[in-house]
Amino acid sequence: MTYSDAPLGSGDPNCPICGGVGYVSYDVPEGHSDFGRIFPCTCREHDVSLERQQKLRKIGGLAHLTDKTFDSFDAQRQGLTEQQRLSLQKAYDHCVAFAENPLGWLMLRGVYGCGKTHLAAAIANRQVELVRPVIFVTVPDLLEHLRASFGQNDDYDFSQRLMDIRDTPLLILDDLGTENSTNWATEKLYQVLNHRYNAALPTVITTNLENEDLEPRLRSRMQDPNLGQTVVITASDYRSGINYDQFSALNNLGQYHYMTFESFNVNRPGLTKKAQQNLRAVVQRARQYAASLEDQWILIGVSVNSPSYHGIGKTHLAAAIAHELQQKNLQVFMISMTAMIDFLKEGFSSPNLAYQRRLDEIKNVPALVLDDLDMRRTSEWDRSKLHLLLEYRFDRRLRTII
Repeated sequence: MTYSDAPLGSGDPNCPICGGVGYVSYDVPEGHSDFGRIFPCTCREHDVSLERQQKLRKIGGLAHLTDKTFDSFDAQRQGLTEQQRLSLQKAYDHCVAFAENPLGWLMLRGVYGCGKTHLAAAIANRQVELVRPVIFVTVPDLLEHLRASFGQNDDYDFSQRLMDIRDTPLLILDDLGTENSTNWATEKLYQVLNHRYNAALPTVITTNLENEDLEPRLRSRMQDPNLGQTVVITASDYRSGINYDQFSALNNLGQYHYMTFESFNVNRPGLTKKAQQNLRAVVQRARQYAASLEDQWILIGVSVNSPSYHGIGKTHLAAAIAHELQQKNLQVFMISMTAMIDFLKEGFSSPNLAYQRRLDEIKNVPALVLDDLDMRRTSEWDRSKLHLLLEYRFDRRLRTII
């Protein structure tokens, strides 16, 4: 070997091969394919590997997911049933094995926050550690990118990006089912997946959709026993620790974990004796409601003559009831009126299968808490949609707290 003319100081100063240059060139005759080329010295292998990993993370969409590794994943987290913990451990073990030798298709299915994205990203990060190319992308982001570049004057970006995604050695598609299901989007997604299916290219998909909700052509490919395998995670949302297996991330009961009957103060300063008596009576009625086994409705409100509508404890009592019901293993969903209206409007403008599933969950949940209902702040459209929701639950005698 002979030393190249590369800048000094990029290698190990004590390296006996490059003397600290960091690069070497091979002593080969003119005309050889390596003549005149320089190569990283063995003393720089670690640095070169890190550089390649950083490049792969940037290209593969993993720059913001470096913390999602198998080491940082808690497969035995608290608050799970034994069955849920077993399903999570099984998914973890399966993904670890897949990351070492990606073969076939792997679908991870579970509710929002169960750990699907973390495990999928951990597979991708392990591939990067092994200096293997991988692309990680959410399905909505992928389709939005393709839509933005489609039909532009320069079609190269669209065609090249589509080919890169189709042909990458490992493709990870996160959140299938949350995209807007237009005919164009469905067709482009099918083109990508059909190409990878025919070429038997390793693919990971995460979704909260059931088999029957998948696009039929994708469903048939995932049911191919020679290629596809599905791992179901029954664990709950790790963000709140609450077990709502049938619920979406819209459920905000977890942020009110401290609002219990025990923490409710009926002797707060500034209240008149009559107001304190009223508050005690309301708390007693709320406790009775939470202890009742009958499906019924309860409205926690204030008198029209009350000097204040805010801060008197309505949300606290509603959450306290919800926690009591949850301890009886009753599934509870809590959402504010404004969030509920925003959700309804989102689905009205761009419906998809995931949206319809979440709406059905909310409509049929055994106990629904609709917080901060105030019809004075709603439009006629808002009122009509809320009326349909509440009428649906009233007709079926589903427990509802407002």
